[in-house]
Amino acid sequence: MFAKFFRRQTAAAETEPPKVIESFELFAKSNSRLPVPGWPRVEESLAATFATEGANEIWSKVSLYWMHAMRQALGEGFTVASSDNFHLLSPGTAREQTLFLEFAERCGKRILRLLDGIAKDEGFGKWCVIAFANENQYYEYVANYYPDEGEFAFSGGMYINHGYGHFVCVHDQMSAIEPVIAHELTHMHLTHLSLPAWVDEGLAVNTEQILCPPRSSLYLPHEMKAKHGDFWNAETIQEFWSGKSFLRTDDGNMLSYDLAKHMVTLLSQDRARFMAFVNAAALADSGQAAAARHLGNPLETAVEYVLGEGQWQPEPAQWAGAAERGVF
Repeated sequence: MFAKFFRRQTAAAETEPPKVIESFELFAKSNSRLPVPGWPRVEESLAATFATEGANEIWSKVSLYWMHAMRQALGEGFTVASSDNFHLLSPGTAREQTLFLEFAERCGKRILRLLDGIAKDEGFGKWCVIAFANENQYYEYVANYYPDEGEFAFSGGMYINHGYGHFVCVHDQMSAIEPVIAHELTHMHLTHLSLPAWVDEGLAVNTEQILCPPRSSLYLPHEMKAKHGDFWNAETIQEFWSGKSFLRTDDGNMLSYDLAKHMVTLLSQDRARFMAFVNAAALADSGQAAAARHLGNPLETAVEYVLGEGQWQPEPAQWAGAAERGVF
């Protein structure tokens, strides 16, 4: 798999498209109105340039070029703003863009401190954030990263872990999007690890709630407990371990995030052992071997603590055909 392009801190701020290397192919999908770069081809076309220019500078320019290509495709009203670590494309005012970028910069630093030993600030190029004018634009774009068929959960924002990873959201939700920024930035800082979905989402939800404490809950604790009891069984728990349940369109989606949050809270009480577990957790067995080695107990022990007795152990043989998660 070719390199994942994140960003390393730079100080430059640009509002105009850069004059980047000519003659590389930007668009990968001919049937998409919006630019979906063919990143492997882009990387290959830039290979010779890396010898004369810094990779971080090059990828920051290329990603800014891409943001301006998106701006042109989306039409009037969109502008691109940049900070030390981010490019933001949105239809917002200059003030809105400044507030967003300031929060994103602060949030990124806090995540690195909070998840020290797990999160990393590495790679090349700036983080890219695209705020679409409405949900129609948002879903038109994210559809490029989903299978052609199937039902998929609605979302307020997501980190797209394809090629040059980037965060997308809807502009009219930006006034209440700080928790989403915290959640997705956590994913961004964990992308160097190939984490099981429940670990990745549990860390993101917990970090989000620490940095942006929720004011209220949709359900009372006893109501959530009843919902968990009704939903989870020997079959659905395998969807949780494989990551499939996080893409459900029913209550299973919400319950997956909630179970992941409780699992991470429980397992992280011993921070040193938990960090060792996270750094070793593998997708293939949803972290079962890492749990035995670093936590001293199988994962089903933690599930039993949250849900009560049941057949909760991961069964990787049942996950054949589970879709690889590239969006969160």
